[in-house]
Amino acid sequence: MLKFSIIFSLCFVVFLNNIAYSQDRIFARTYQSLTLPKGSKDLEFWNTVNVGRANLYRKLKQRVEYEVGVTDNLTTAFYMNLEQKIQSDNGNSTLEATELSFSNEWKYKLMDPVADPFGFAVYSEYTIAAHELELELKLILDKKIGDNYFALNATYEPEWEWSLANNLESVSLKSGLDLNVGYMNFVSKNFGIGLEAINYNTISNGELDHSALFIGPTITFIGDRWWVILNALPQITKLYASQEVDKSRSLILTEREKFEFRMIFSVNLQ
Repeated sequence: MLKFSIIFSLCFVVFLNNIAYSQDRIFARTYQSLTLPKGSKDLEFWNTVNVGRANLYRKLKQRVEYEVGVTDNLTTAFYMNLEQKIQSDNGNSTLEATELSFSNEWKYKLMDPVADPFGFAVYSEYTIAAHELELELKLILDKKIGDNYFALNATYEPEWEWSLANNLESVSLKSGLDLNVGYMNFVSKNFGIGLEAINYNTISNGELDHSALFIGPTITFIGDRWWVILNALPQITKLYASQEVDKSRSLILTEREKFEFRMIFSVNLQ
């Protein structure tokens, strides 16, 4: 299904005419300070695939996003999320039930990446599922210079998860502290080639659990009222590991994957 979606999107890009640059997102994982104009509405479809751990592991996450420009500097978005994964343990594979969750994001632009010395925005998102609550707080810096776009994100992401053992309910807290860097060069008005890097850091019980570095290419196709972003993000190296099994490896393969792939397709509704 994912291959079909990618092929369809690429064919759509090739044959569509009347191309123009107009959107608030050019990266698959790194956010920009840009916001939708007041009253503008976007519908986005996300597909993310994570593969490759020490044992069999695949995770598919799909999101449908409805984004609205509240003012020229403030946007909000609503997501319905579906997640399914298969993994093996002790030689047996387990296909987990599909997980449904809801997310709501808000982004406020304080400075513009073209008109001001640099762009600056603040971002927040919460996600609610049956067994967890997750927050995502982000600072966004970016700058557009000619055909080149630079972006930097710092993200704090606490996650509370509820579980039941021996008829006793407990809550655990795990936090992410991540750094995103993105660069995009627009070789034409409708086509950009870039690179994204993410340093994932996970904190458990107040101590650093692991740190991993991912770097990979991103390409962007932009149409009159639509856009497509494709990204491949391999894990390059571990920076820190607390678990003994990961200390002997060059990658984090207990809680991170070897590869992450993402495709986002968006249509402007107004």
